[in-house]
Amino acid sequence: MLTAKAEEFAEKLDITNFKASVGWLENFKSRQGISFKRVCGEEKSVDTQSTDTVLWNEKLPNILQAYTPDNIYNADETGIFYKMLPDKTMEFKDVNCHVGKKNKERITAMVCANMSGTDKVPLLVIGRASNPRCFKHVKSLSVEYYSNKKAWMTSEIFTEWVKKLEKKMLRKKRKIALIVDKCPAHPKIAGLKAVELVFLPPNTTSKTQPMDQGIIQNLKVHYRKRVLLKFIKAIDRGGQKFTKLDLRQAYSQVELESDSEEYLTINTHLGLFRYRRLAYGVSSVSAIFQAIMDKILSGLPQVVCRIDDILITAPDDETHFKTVKEVFYHLRQYNMTLRQDKCIFMADQVVYMGFMVDKHGIHPTDEKIAAIRDAPRPTNVKELKEQL
Repeated sequence: MLTAKAEEFAEKLDITNFKASVGWLENFKSRQGISFKRVCGEEKSVDTQSTDTVLWNEKLPNILQAYTPDNIYNADETGIFYKMLPDKTMEFKDVNCHVGKKNKERITAMVCANMSGTDKVPLLVIGRASNPRCFKHVKSLSVEYYSNKKAWMTSEIFTEWVKKLEKKMLRKKRKIALIVDKCPAHPKIAGLKAVELVFLPPNTTSKTQPMDQGIIQNLKVHYRKRVLLKFIKAIDRGGQKFTKLDLRQAYSQVELESDSEEYLTINTHLGLFRYRRLAYGVSSVSAIFQAIMDKILSGLPQVVCRIDDILITAPDDETHFKTVKEVFYHLRQYNMTLRQDKCIFMADQVVYMGFMVDKHGIHPTDEKIAAIRDAPRPTNVKELKEQL
Protein backbone atom coordinates (compact mmCIF):
# COMPACT_ATOMS: atom_id res chain seq x y z
CA MET A 1 0.00 0.00 0.00
CA LEU A 2 2.84 2.39 0.85
CA THR A 3 4.65 1.72 -2.42
CA ALA A 4 1.47 2.11 -4.45
CA LYS A 5 0.68 5.42 -2.76
CA ALA A 6 4.26 6.66 -3.22
CA GLU A 7 4.15 5.94 -6.94
CA GLU A 8 0.79 7.72 -7.14
CA PHE A 9 2.30 10.84 -5.50
CA ALA A 10 5.31 10.65 -7.85
CA GLU A 11 3.00 10.59 -10.84
CA LYS A 12 1.05 13.61 -9.56
CA LEU A 13 4.31 15.53 -8.97
CA ASP A 14 5.60 14.60 -12.46
CA ILE A 15 8.57 12.67 -11.07
CA THR A 16 9.37 10.24 -13.87
CA ASN A 17 12.50 8.52 -12.56
CA PHE A 18 11.01 7.35 -9.24
CA LYS A 19 10.58 3.66 -8.45
CA ALA A 20 9.10 2.49 -5.13
CA SER A 21 11.45 -0.46 -4.73
CA VAL A 22 11.86 -2.71 -1.70
CA GLY A 23 15.02 -0.83 -0.77
CA TRP A 24 13.22 2.52 -0.93
CA LEU A 25 10.43 1.15 1.26
CA GLU A 26 12.86 -0.13 3.93
CA ASN A 27 14.71 3.19 4.01
CA PHE A 28 11.43 5.11 4.20
CA LYS A 29 10.21 3.03 7.16
CA SER A 30 13.57 3.47 8.89
CA ARG A 31 13.53 7.27 8.43
CA GLN A 32 9.94 7.64 9.63
CA GLY A 33 10.16 5.11 12.48
CA ILE A 34 7.50 2.83 10.97
CA SER A 35 7.33 -0.84 11.97
CA PHE A 36 5.06 -3.72 11.07
CA LYS A 37 2.59 -4.64 13.84
CA ARG A 38 -0.33 -6.98 14.19
CA VAL A 39 -3.69 -5.35 14.87
CA CYS A 40 -5.17 -6.72 18.11
CA GLY A 41 -8.94 -6.43 17.92
CA GLU A 42 -9.60 -8.04 21.31
CA GLU A 43 -7.57 -5.47 23.26
CA LYS A 44 -9.07 -2.60 21.27
CA SER A 45 -12.59 -3.78 22.13
CA VAL A 46 -12.01 -3.50 25.88
CA ASP A 47 -14.22 -0.77 27.33
CA THR A 48 -12.10 0.81 30.07
CA GLN A 49 -15.03 3.01 31.17
CA SER A 50 -17.60 0.24 31.61
CA THR A 51 -19.24 -0.32 35.00
CA ASP A 52 -17.55 -3.73 35.42
CA THR A 53 -14.11 -2.29 34.68
CA VAL A 54 -14.58 0.62 37.06
CA LEU A 55 -15.72 -1.74 39.83
CA TRP A 56 -12.71 -3.98 39.18
CA ASN A 57 -10.32 -1.02 39.44
CA GLU A 58 -11.88 -0.21 42.81
CA LYS A 59 -11.78 -3.84 43.99
CA LEU A 60 -8.19 -4.65 42.99
CA PRO A 61 -6.49 -2.40 45.62
CA ASN A 62 -8.56 -4.09 48.34
CA ILE A 63 -7.34 -7.52 47.18
CA LEU A 64 -3.73 -6.34 47.12
CA GLN A 65 -4.14 -4.98 50.63
CA ALA A 66 -5.87 -8.05 52.04
CA TYR A 67 -3.45 -10.63 50.60
CA THR A 68 0.31 -10.77 50.23
CA PRO A 69 1.78 -11.45 46.75
CA ASP A 70 2.50 -15.03 47.84
CA ASN A 71 -1.23 -15.59 48.44
CA ILE A 72 -2.66 -14.01 45.28
CA TYR A 73 -3.02 -16.64 42.56
CA ASN A 74 -4.13 -16.39 38.96
CA ALA A 75 -5.30 -19.20 36.67
CA ASP A 76 -6.14 -19.24 32.98
CA GLU A 77 -6.70 -21.85 30.28
CA THR A 78 -5.10 -22.06 26.86
CA GLY A 79 -5.26 -24.42 23.92
CA ILE A 80 -2.07 -26.21 22.85
CA PHE A 81 -1.62 -27.91 19.48
CA TYR A 82 0.79 -30.33 21.05
CA LYS A 83 1.86 -32.16 17.87
CA MET A 84 2.22 -29.14 15.60
CA LEU A 85 5.72 -28.54 14.29
CA PRO A 86 6.87 -25.07 13.19
CA ASP A 87 5.72 -23.96 9.74
CA LYS A 88 8.82 -21.82 9.19
CA THR A 89 12.35 -22.96 8.40
CA MET A 90 15.58 -21.80 6.79
CA GLU A 91 15.79 -22.89 3.15
CA PHE A 92 17.36 -21.79 -0.12
CA LYS A 93 15.33 -19.34 -2.17
CA ASP A 94 14.79 -21.71 -5.10
CA VAL A 95 13.57 -24.61 -2.91
CA ASN A 96 9.86 -24.95 -2.20
CA CYS A 97 8.85 -26.14 1.28
CA HIS A 98 5.83 -28.46 1.28
CA VAL A 99 4.72 -30.16 4.48
CA GLY A 100 0.94 -30.39 4.22
CA LYS A 101 -1.74 -29.22 6.59
CA LYS A 102 -0.55 -28.56 10.13
CA ASN A 103 -1.53 -31.03 12.83
CA LYS A 104 -4.15 -29.33 15.00
CA GLU A 105 -4.76 -32.05 17.54
CA ARG A 106 -5.41 -30.01 20.66
CA ILE A 107 -5.30 -30.24 24.43
CA THR A 108 -6.31 -27.64 27.01
CA ALA A 109 -3.89 -26.61 29.72
CA MET A 110 -4.68 -24.44 32.73
CA VAL A 111 -1.76 -22.42 34.05
CA CYS A 112 -1.79 -21.26 37.67
CA ALA A 113 0.81 -19.44 39.78
CA ASN A 114 0.99 -16.87 42.53
CA MET A 115 1.80 -13.20 42.08
CA SER A 116 5.33 -13.47 43.48
CA GLY A 117 6.19 -16.44 41.27
CA THR A 118 7.27 -18.56 44.22
CA ASP A 119 4.56 -21.19 43.72
CA LYS A 120 3.70 -22.64 40.31
CA VAL A 121 0.76 -25.01 40.62
CA PRO A 122 1.15 -28.18 38.48
CA LEU A 123 -0.53 -27.78 35.10
CA LEU A 124 -4.06 -29.04 34.66
CA VAL A 125 -4.21 -30.79 31.28
CA ILE A 126 -7.42 -31.83 29.53
CA GLY A 127 -7.27 -34.28 26.64
CA ARG A 128 -9.73 -36.35 24.68
CA ALA A 129 -8.59 -39.85 25.64
CA SER A 130 -9.32 -41.06 29.14
CA ASN A 131 -6.28 -43.37 29.09
CA PRO A 132 -3.86 -42.30 26.32
CA ARG A 133 -1.50 -44.88 24.92
CA CYS A 134 1.50 -42.75 25.92
CA PHE A 135 0.49 -43.19 29.59
CA LYS A 136 1.25 -46.90 29.41
CA HIS A 137 3.67 -47.98 32.16
CA VAL A 138 3.62 -44.42 33.58
CA LYS A 139 3.10 -44.62 37.33
CA SER A 140 2.77 -40.90 38.09
CA LEU A 141 2.34 -37.65 36.15
CA SER A 142 3.81 -34.23 36.83
CA VAL A 143 0.45 -32.70 35.81
CA GLU A 144 -3.19 -33.27 36.68
CA TYR A 145 -4.95 -34.97 33.79
CA TYR A 146 -8.65 -34.96 32.91
CA SER A 147 -10.48 -35.92 29.74
CA ASN A 148 -13.65 -35.26 27.79
CA LYS A 149 -14.70 -35.57 24.14
CA LYS A 150 -13.79 -32.00 23.21
CA ALA A 151 -10.76 -31.56 25.49
CA TRP A 152 -12.35 -28.42 26.92
CA MET A 153 -12.58 -27.02 30.41
CA THR A 154 -15.93 -27.74 32.06
CA SER A 155 -17.53 -26.53 35.28
CA GLU A 156 -17.19 -30.03 36.76
CA ILE A 157 -13.44 -30.22 36.09
CA PHE A 158 -12.90 -26.67 37.37
CA THR A 159 -14.87 -27.33 40.56
CA GLU A 160 -12.95 -30.53 41.28
CA TRP A 161 -9.62 -28.79 40.65
CA VAL A 162 -10.48 -25.85 42.95
CA LYS A 163 -11.56 -28.22 45.73
CA LYS A 164 -8.20 -30.02 45.48
CA LEU A 165 -6.44 -26.65 45.71
CA GLU A 166 -8.64 -25.85 48.72
CA LYS A 167 -7.53 -29.02 50.53
CA LYS A 168 -3.90 -28.23 49.76
CA MET A 169 -4.19 -24.73 51.24
CA LEU A 170 -6.07 -25.99 54.31
CA ARG A 171 -3.23 -28.41 55.05
CA LYS A 172 -0.77 -25.51 54.79
CA LYS A 173 -3.10 -23.27 56.86
CA ARG A 174 -3.13 -20.62 54.15
CA LYS A 175 -5.83 -18.32 52.78
CA ILE A 176 -5.47 -17.32 49.13
CA ALA A 177 -7.29 -15.29 46.49
CA LEU A 178 -7.68 -17.08 43.15
CA ILE A 179 -8.32 -14.72 40.20
CA VAL A 180 -9.98 -16.33 37.16
CA ASP A 181 -11.98 -15.36 34.09
CA LYS A 182 -15.73 -15.02 34.41
CA CYS A 183 -17.20 -17.68 32.13
CA PRO A 184 -19.66 -20.62 32.32
CA ALA A 185 -16.77 -23.06 32.91
CA HIS A 186 -15.82 -21.16 36.09
CA PRO A 187 -18.85 -21.35 38.40
CA LYS A 188 -19.10 -19.96 41.89
CA ILE A 189 -18.26 -22.66 44.42
CA ALA A 190 -19.93 -22.61 47.81
CA GLY A 191 -18.27 -23.65 51.05
CA LEU A 192 -14.69 -22.60 50.25
CA LYS A 193 -12.68 -21.58 53.32
CA ALA A 194 -9.06 -21.35 52.15
CA VAL A 195 -9.71 -20.11 48.59
CA GLU A 196 -11.54 -16.90 47.69
CA LEU A 197 -12.63 -16.95 44.05
CA VAL A 198 -12.25 -13.54 42.39
CA PHE A 199 -13.71 -13.11 38.91
CA LEU A 200 -12.31 -10.72 36.33
CA PRO A 201 -14.80 -8.41 34.61
CA PRO A 202 -16.14 -9.91 31.34
CA ASN A 203 -14.55 -9.06 27.97
CA THR A 204 -11.49 -7.47 29.57
CA THR A 205 -9.08 -10.40 29.91
CA SER A 206 -6.71 -9.11 27.20
CA LYS A 207 -5.82 -6.28 29.61
CA THR A 208 -6.72 -7.60 33.07
CA GLN A 209 -5.69 -11.27 32.85
CA PRO A 210 -2.12 -11.58 34.22
CA MET A 211 -1.46 -14.89 32.46
CA ASP A 212 -2.15 -13.22 29.11
CA GLN A 213 0.70 -10.75 29.63
CA GLY A 214 3.31 -13.13 28.20
CA ILE A 215 3.29 -16.01 30.71
CA ILE A 216 1.22 -18.40 28.59
CA GLN A 217 3.13 -17.36 25.48
CA ASN A 218 6.44 -18.22 27.15
CA LEU A 219 5.04 -21.58 28.22
CA LYS A 220 4.12 -22.38 24.61
CA VAL A 221 7.53 -21.25 23.33
CA HIS A 222 9.33 -23.53 25.81
CA TYR A 223 6.98 -26.41 24.99
CA ARG A 224 7.52 -26.01 21.24
CA LYS A 225 11.28 -26.01 21.82
CA ARG A 226 11.03 -29.28 23.73
CA VAL A 227 8.96 -30.85 20.96
CA LEU A 228 11.65 -29.96 18.43
CA LEU A 229 14.45 -31.20 20.69
CA LYS A 230 12.62 -34.49 21.19
CA PHE A 231 12.14 -34.80 17.43
CA ILE A 232 15.85 -34.19 16.82
CA LYS A 233 17.05 -36.42 19.66
CA ALA A 234 14.97 -39.31 18.33
CA ILE A 235 17.18 -39.13 15.24
CA ASP A 236 20.42 -37.88 16.71
CA ARG A 237 20.73 -39.75 20.03
CA GLY A 238 23.49 -42.31 19.69
CA GLY A 239 22.16 -43.78 16.46
CA GLN A 240 24.80 -45.84 14.62
CA LYS A 241 22.75 -47.19 11.72
CA PHE A 242 19.44 -46.13 10.24
CA THR A 243 16.37 -47.82 8.82
CA LYS A 244 13.96 -45.86 6.65
CA LEU A 245 10.49 -47.27 5.91
CA ASP A 246 8.07 -45.97 3.29
CA LEU A 247 4.34 -46.72 3.46
CA ARG A 248 2.64 -47.90 0.29
CA GLN A 249 0.02 -45.43 -0.96
CA ALA A 250 -0.16 -44.06 2.56
CA TYR A 251 -3.51 -42.25 2.59
CA SER A 252 -5.28 -45.01 0.69
CA GLN A 253 -4.61 -47.47 3.52
CA VAL A 254 -7.05 -45.64 5.80
CA GLU A 255 -10.66 -46.75 5.43
CA LEU A 256 -13.35 -44.13 5.95
CA GLU A 257 -16.28 -44.49 8.27
CA SER A 258 -19.64 -44.56 6.50
CA ASP A 259 -20.57 -41.16 7.99
CA SER A 260 -17.47 -39.57 6.44
CA GLU A 261 -17.92 -40.99 2.94
CA GLU A 262 -20.64 -38.50 2.01
CA TYR A 263 -18.21 -35.61 2.53
CA LEU A 264 -15.89 -37.07 -0.11
CA THR A 265 -18.43 -37.34 -2.92
CA ILE A 266 -17.11 -36.49 -6.39
CA ASN A 267 -19.09 -35.61 -9.50
CA THR A 268 -18.03 -37.36 -12.71
CA HIS A 269 -19.50 -37.81 -16.21
CA LEU A 270 -20.76 -41.21 -15.02
CA GLY A 271 -22.50 -39.77 -11.95
CA LEU A 272 -21.71 -39.27 -8.27
CA PHE A 273 -19.15 -41.46 -6.52
CA ARG A 274 -17.95 -41.65 -2.93
CA TYR A 275 -14.43 -42.40 -1.75
CA ARG A 276 -14.25 -45.32 0.64
CA ARG A 277 -10.68 -44.56 1.66
CA LEU A 278 -8.81 -41.40 2.65
CA ALA A 279 -8.31 -39.41 -0.54
CA TYR A 280 -5.46 -37.22 -1.75
CA GLY A 281 -6.35 -33.56 -2.19
CA VAL A 282 -8.42 -33.19 1.00
CA SER A 283 -7.10 -30.17 2.90
CA SER A 284 -6.86 -31.97 6.24
CA VAL A 285 -5.66 -35.34 4.95
CA SER A 286 -2.00 -34.97 5.99
CA ALA A 287 -2.91 -33.88 9.53
CA ILE A 288 -5.38 -36.77 9.88
CA PHE A 289 -2.85 -39.31 8.62
CA GLN A 290 -0.07 -37.88 10.82
CA ALA A 291 -2.32 -38.23 13.88
CA ILE A 292 -3.00 -41.88 12.94
CA MET A 293 0.70 -42.66 12.55
CA ASP A 294 1.53 -40.91 15.83
CA LYS A 295 -1.01 -43.13 17.54
CA ILE A 296 0.32 -46.30 15.89
CA LEU A 297 3.98 -45.60 16.76
CA SER A 298 3.54 -43.84 20.11
CA GLY A 299 5.82 -45.07 22.86
CA LEU A 300 8.50 -46.51 20.55
CA PRO A 301 11.97 -45.08 21.35
CA GLN A 302 14.12 -43.47 18.64
CA VAL A 303 11.37 -43.77 16.03
CA VAL A 304 10.34 -40.70 14.04
CA CYS A 305 7.47 -40.56 11.56
CA ARG A 306 6.66 -37.71 9.20
CA ILE A 307 3.50 -38.53 7.21
CA ASP A 308 4.47 -41.77 5.38
CA ASP A 309 8.23 -41.85 6.10
CA ILE A 310 9.42 -43.70 9.21
CA LEU A 311 12.99 -43.38 10.47
CA ILE A 312 14.43 -45.84 13.01
CA THR A 313 17.80 -45.78 14.75
CA ALA A 314 19.42 -47.27 17.85
CA PRO A 315 22.78 -47.26 19.67
CA ASP A 316 23.53 -50.90 18.70
CA ASP A 317 22.42 -53.55 16.22
CA GLU A 318 20.53 -55.68 18.73
CA THR A 319 18.39 -52.76 19.89
CA HIS A 320 17.94 -51.68 16.28
CA PHE A 321 16.58 -55.07 15.19
CA LYS A 322 14.29 -55.16 18.23
CA THR A 323 12.89 -51.69 17.46
CA VAL A 324 12.31 -52.57 13.79
CA LYS A 325 10.39 -55.68 14.85
CA GLU A 326 8.26 -53.60 17.22
CA VAL A 327 7.49 -51.12 14.43
CA PHE A 328 6.48 -54.00 12.14
CA TYR A 329 4.26 -55.40 14.89
CA HIS A 330 2.52 -52.05 15.42
CA LEU A 331 2.00 -51.57 11.68
CA ARG A 332 0.62 -55.12 11.33
CA GLN A 333 -1.90 -54.42 14.11
CA TYR A 334 -3.39 -51.66 11.93
CA ASN A 335 -2.95 -53.51 8.59
CA MET A 336 -0.48 -50.93 7.30
CA THR A 337 1.77 -52.09 4.45
CA LEU A 338 5.17 -50.91 3.21
CA ARG A 339 6.69 -50.31 -0.19
CA GLN A 340 9.65 -52.69 -0.11
CA ASP A 341 11.62 -51.13 -2.97
CA LYS A 342 11.77 -47.76 -1.13
CA CYS A 343 12.70 -49.17 2.30
CA ILE A 344 16.30 -48.94 3.48
CA PHE A 345 17.62 -51.15 6.30
CA MET A 346 20.67 -50.74 8.53
CA ALA A 347 22.28 -48.00 6.44
CA ASP A 348 25.17 -45.85 7.64
CA GLN A 349 23.37 -42.75 6.37
CA VAL A 350 19.95 -41.88 4.91
CA VAL A 351 18.25 -38.81 3.50
CA TYR A 352 15.26 -37.88 5.65
CA MET A 353 13.09 -34.77 5.29
CA GLY A 354 15.68 -33.25 2.97
CA PHE A 355 18.67 -33.74 5.31
CA MET A 356 21.45 -36.29 5.47
CA VAL A 357 21.33 -38.22 8.76
CA ASP A 358 24.26 -40.32 10.02
CA LYS A 359 25.88 -41.25 13.34
CA HIS A 360 27.53 -37.83 13.52
CA GLY A 361 24.25 -35.93 13.34
CA ILE A 362 22.08 -34.09 10.80
CA HIS A 363 23.67 -32.41 7.80
CA PRO A 364 22.49 -30.61 4.67
CA THR A 365 22.59 -32.70 1.51
CA ASP A 366 25.07 -31.98 -1.29
CA GLU A 367 22.37 -30.62 -3.57
CA LYS A 368 21.49 -27.96 -0.99
CA ILE A 369 25.01 -26.64 -0.61
CA ALA A 370 26.05 -27.12 -4.23
CA ALA A 371 25.01 -23.58 -5.21
CA ILE A 372 27.27 -22.09 -2.53
CA ARG A 373 30.10 -24.60 -2.92
CA ASP A 374 30.28 -24.25 -6.70
CA ALA A 375 29.69 -20.48 -6.82
CA PRO A 376 32.42 -18.58 -8.70
CA ARG A 377 34.91 -16.67 -6.59
CA PRO A 378 33.98 -12.95 -6.49
CA THR A 379 36.45 -10.70 -8.29
CA ASN A 380 35.10 -7.29 -7.26
CA VAL A 381 32.97 -5.60 -4.61
CA LYS A 382 29.77 -5.83 -6.68
CA GLU A 383 30.06 -9.62 -7.10
CA LEU A 384 30.86 -9.98 -3.41
CA LYS A 385 27.70 -8.06 -2.45
CA GLU A 386 25.65 -10.23 -4.80
CA GLN A 387 26.87 -13.38 -3.03
CA LEU A 388 26.29 -11.92 0.42
